[in-house]
Amino acid sequence: MIADLDIVLRDARNSLRQKGVLKTLRLALPYLRSHVDRLRESTRGARWTKMDRKDAFDSRYGTETSGLVDLEDMGVSEEARSHSSDYKPTLPRVFHRVISEMRIRHEDFVFIDYGSGKGRILLLASDYPFRRIVGVELSPALHEIAGRNVAIYRSRRQRCREIELKVGDAGELEPPRDAHLVCYFYYPFDEELLGRVLAKISAAVEGGKRQAWLLLINPPKPEVIEAAGIFELVAATRRPARVDRWLNWRIYKTKGTTG
Repeated sequence: MIADLDIVLRDARNSLRQKGVLKTLRLALPYLRSHVDRLRESTRGARWTKMDRKDAFDSRYGTETSGLVDLEDMGVSEEARSHSSDYKPTLPRVFHRVISEMRIRHEDFVFIDYGSGKGRILLLASDYPFRRIVGVELSPALHEIAGRNVAIYRSRRQRCREIELKVGDAGELEPPRDAHLVCYFYYPFDEELLGRVLAKISAAVEGGKRQAWLLLINPPKPEVIEAAGIFELVAATRRPARVDRWLNWRIYKTKGTTG
């Protein structure tokens, strides 16, 4: 490393003498960019390695919600994988931060986690007094782990114990029509499948008598949500350009509804 640095400095001095400052800087830019890219990759790798370990949440509650799971290990078809993404657990502080943006009476709402994975969000949501909580997950393997986690989880803060787990295509889930909805998405699938899900949610609240809130972590392009025609943006990450994209979030609500 030191020897490489000596060579770089020597070449830089020679270039400054022979070519001047501006030309030396132009020649150095590709070199600097490559080193910055390598630094970013090593930092990203370290972050994912850290996420792959058992974290404080699981250590505290004896659950199994941490770690990354590749699509290839989820036991779903190739067609299903083409619309889905890897499993990544949400950080509890991010979830509670997003939930705090909603001024709602939780007892009037059903909470739905689309792509519920190992069930962490279902457990975090149970700390709030929702009418009930529903998780839908395509992977039978993750669905089974989520079931164990729901059975294990015990918290003094838990306010909702009615948690329903469903395994299957999120695009086929019929949201309940007897309550307002809070719908959570942590980048679980592609825009095509998200469009089908939004159509189901829109049909469930048709007529404007019920509200639907969308909580999106690492959200898609705004046009995807706007295409549904009934949602308006009500809150978002304050300075997304300075935040890791996995911590970016947006909240939408059905237009013309109060609360």
